[in-house]
Formats: sequence, structure tokens, C-alpha cells
Amino acid sequence: MHYDHLTDPPTAVRLPANVRGTVIPANCRAARLAELGLYPDGGRDAEPQGTQATGWRRVVRDGLSVAVPIDTVPIPPEPIPDITPRQLRLWLVQAGVSLAAIDGFIDAIDDQVQREMARIEWEKASNYKRSHPLVAAIGAALGFNDEAMDAAFNAAALID
Repeated sequence: MHYDHLTDPPTAVRLPANVRGTVIPANCRAARLAELGLYPDGGRDAEPQGTQATGWRRVVRDGLSVAVPIDTVPIPPEPIPDITPRQLRLWLVQAGVSLAAIDGFIDAIDDQVQREMARIEWEKASNYKRSHPLVAAIGAALGFNDEAMDAAFNAAALID
């Protein structure tokens, strides 16, 4: 039995003799399972949405062997991309946020050294990291929660 692609594999196939009783490691994805003659079971033992298997085990159902997850863990979220000053400023304008509001936030910092450092970060940074403390402080001052900030960075990253 040969498959040219794995877009619609069968949910079960006969197990080759060389994998009888095998526990398959977690990094064994669909292509390797296919090489072993196993396909992830799409039935009751399928990986729940938003999770990935920590490993696979062979189960025989109706004389056919299928791979079922041993356990599952949540799929980690995609990392928040860094964005350029241009992308951030364009996104802010498109979102209706005045760039003057950010200047006002920086101007209101009491400590002169901290204020000047914030101004340098705002005006001279080659990119902005979502995790930077100044980004978090400005976002909070503008009324953005963490989820909104993540969405803003993801949207800004799409601006060419």
C-alpha cells in the first residue's frame, strides 16, 4: 500500500511485523508513523484540538493497528514577533492611537534619567519586543491588556 501524500491518510492500517508492540516517541509525526504503517486514529483517541501527543502507542482494533496518543500536552502558542518602529507607528495610527499620546506618556515620567532612556527607546529602537517593560507600560497606559497587546503586535507584524 503506497500513499503519495498524507493529506487524507486512512485511520488504520495493518501493522508491519517490525513494529509489533512498539511505543513510538513523541517526535514521531505523521510522516514517520506512515513509514511504520501506522496512522493516527481519528476516533475516540485522537489528539484533542490545540494539543499534541507526548508519544504514541499501538492499539489493535478489529485486526487493524492504529496509533493513539499516550498522553497529550497543550501546543505552545506561537511566539509574538518583534516589530519595526514603522510597523508599530502605522498600526497605532490605524488603530486610532495618537502618537502624541505616547510622547505624553514619556514626558510624564518623573525621573529625568528614566524619561530620557524611555525617549531613546521610543525614538531610536531598531525593533520593539513585546516583552520590553516600556512596551508593557505604554500599552497599559493606553488601556491595552496583555491579550490586546499580543494581538496588536501580531497585526503590526503583518504590515509591509
